Amino acid sequence: MFKAATSDGFITFYTQVSNDLIKVQEMVKDFFEYQTNLLEKLLSEAIQNKELPEETPIKQTACES
Repeated sequence: MFKAATSDGFITFYTQVSNDLIKVQEMVKDFFEYQTNLLEKLLSEAIQNKELPEETPIKQTACES
């Protein structure tokens, strides 16, 4: 079962599943990979539009929590 909680604008997913539910674990992993890729794209666009400094580390910024 997924339980989502919102705190200070961040969404945190808590999983309450056993380790043998690999499909659920893969879905959670895929979700966060998708979100990270999307954020990297948005950061790149912001740099191209001069909304962020060119030296902004995209991957590190996208992965920091």
